[in-house]
Amino acid sequence: MQRRLSYKDFTEEEIKSMNLRCGPCNKWYGKFVPQLWFKIPCKKHDIGYAAGKSEEDRRQSDVKLLVDMNDVIKKVPFYFKWLAQRARDMFYSAVHRYGKDSFNYSDRYATKEEIMNVLRKKK
Repeated sequence: MQRRLSYKDFTEEEIKSMNLRCGPCNKWYGKFVPQLWFKIPCKKHDIGYAAGKSEEDRRQSDVKLLVDMNDVIKKVPFYFKWLAQRARDMFYSAVHRYGKDSFNYSDRYATKEEIMNVLRKKK
């Protein structure tokens, strides 16, 4: 049985070769979404969505994004914490509501090559 790949399964070079960012990479307005503090959580989330499979996997990817953003917020200076929390709420809400079109629904998990190909194409 194939396991679901995640961010940690990719080298730094492979990560740099993919178009990973906060916001939809395949929509014209994606380039206008500010990266703020959540670059790494968003990159992890993009890989989770490309790995795909079921609605349960999508839900787990969204929850993992929220957990990762909360971990980042713990390290944000107290005078920016409120802003980071609002940004987290906005990002999570948008992903949870509108991310369905970006998720790779399939009968199996994507391979490493498939994930990289999908995420290189999203410009």
